[in-house]
Amino acid sequence: MKYPLIPDNEEDRIEALKSYDILDTLPEEDYDNITRMAALICNTPIALINMIDSKRSFLKSANGITVSDSPREVSFCAHAINKPSELMIINDSRKDNRFADNPFVTGDPHVIFYAGMPLVTTDGYALGSICVMDYKPNELNNEQQAALKTLSNQVIQLMELRKKNRQLQDYQEKLELYAADMESFAYMASHDLKDPLRMMSIFLQKLKKNHSEVLNDTAKEYVDFSINASIKMTLLVNDLLSYAAIDKDSMVTEDVNVSELISEIISYHSVLFNEANAVINYDALPHIQGSKTGLKIILQNLLMNAVKFRSPDIPFSVDISIKETELLWLFKIADNGIGIDPANFEQIFKPFKSLHIQSVYKGSGLGLAACKKIIEQHGGKIWVESEIEKGSVFYFEIIK
Repeated sequence: MKYPLIPDNEEDRIEALKSYDILDTLPEEDYDNITRMAALICNTPIALINMIDSKRSFLKSANGITVSDSPREVSFCAHAINKPSELMIINDSRKDNRFADNPFVTGDPHVIFYAGMPLVTTDGYALGSICVMDYKPNELNNEQQAALKTLSNQVIQLMELRKKNRQLQDYQEKLELYAADMESFAYMASHDLKDPLRMMSIFLQKLKKNHSEVLNDTAKEYVDFSINASIKMTLLVNDLLSYAAIDKDSMVTEDVNVSELISEIISYHSVLFNEANAVINYDALPHIQGSKTGLKIILQNLLMNAVKFRSPDIPFSVDISIKETELLWLFKIADNGIGIDPANFEQIFKPFKSLHIQSVYKGSGLGLAACKKIIEQHGGKIWVESEIEKGSVFYFEIIK
């Protein structure tokens, strides 16, 4: 018996094999389907997918045999990988001095016929092979040989897909960690800013009230600018705290009386709604199972936005309705405000995005981003339909 040669690029080949994270994995249906197909096409009782590690042959899939991993020195496939572009065929192993006394020939499973096509990456590394075996002398016709080569490419494609999926999962985990760190930072930074901002606003207002006689018009204007800036900054800080505090796990599912919840929101913001002469229409809405805290944040933001972007030319109104389906509750909040350009539909749900002049429409740009975050954390989605000067209709889903 001749031991298989070690490829010249062995070190890099092993690193490439490890990058697929396939060694010592459990059987998978996709790979088993390929070995079943290989055995059927080649009319052989055995078909295998092997990965050649530094000291062993790892069996990823086996059709017609129960042999597990084997030492590399007795592996037929360890020979095959030395010629990555060629299909290695042994018609009768008993007549080949490389395999005549191989334990897999002289003993179980008594491999007489072997045909193996290397599994070659796009970088040219032969990681293993897909092979077929028989207990008697055999041969493959041209169509069978071509099919085995095609199946080897399919195995590599599966491995590449596996690798890309794992990379995407790693990237997703890094993104989630980054997002968590950023939210934690935003929460801490915003919390530490609240008191200084509050004190700044208080002292500026005292300065304006108690010392106006010593301030000229320009100084008074500067004070007003500073007060407005501190108010805007306080609003941003509060919204940052709310946004950073949104946590899926803290949103407790409970029975929510939606009509009662809307009534609470309207009562809490009664001054704003009264100033706008707002008419908010909602019939007897159902009780639903969901997060009362999350739903309150969503509805409050949508109603506050509707009031903020109302049209000055017509009486302002909002209509709220809910439609039940088998899987979810679909909320609809329709207003007759100034509307949104369809080109900006995606932008409005991004943090800190504001489509309007801040001096006219004050806000941090976090409200709709917070709504989107809560809804998506619970498997739903939010979207808008609107035209300029024709009002807006916001839809969002609460999964049952």
